[in-house]
Amino acid sequence: MGVEQVHRPGNRGRASRHRPGSRSSSIGTRRSAFEAPAGIRLCAVGVCLAALVGCTSPKTPYPESFNSFRAEERILAARHAAEIQDRQSIPLLVDRLEDEDSAVRMFSILALEKLTGTRLGYEYRDGASERGRAVERWRRFVAEASESQPAAGEPVAAGGGS
Repeated sequence: MGVEQVHRPGNRGRASRHRPGSRSSSIGTRRSAFEAPAGIRLCAVGVCLAALVGCTSPKTPYPESFNSFRAEERILAARHAAEIQDRQSIPLLVDRLEDEDSAVRMFSILALEKLTGTRLGYEYRDGASERGRAVERWRRFVAEASESQPAAGEPVAAGGGS
């Protein structure tokens, strides 16, 4: 059986070996994902991004989703807290600064920064000991903020006093 040189589209000018009667031919060759039309590539990228971002609503309702076993739901909870300016969620966000998932930690500190205007030295990429010290600063911040606010139902003194 002889071997002939055949030019196939996609070979970029290089000839390839083709045995007459073999299964491969230039008609009906498969394209790689990189050779797919632009519209199909764009659609595939969109599907992948939608899956990563989580375009569906979380299965666990807010604010319980802060403690979900799924990292995507914890991320969505942090983002939602920042979007609706939920200052009641600050202690939950501080808890998420110790999350095992770095993306959850990142979205939690971004939400805290949006809600409070500070990071208190926290960096989600730092080592565990540096993050631990920063989390302690956040816990003190939360404790001090709760002490300075009146308890529910307690009257707030108006004016300067006597």
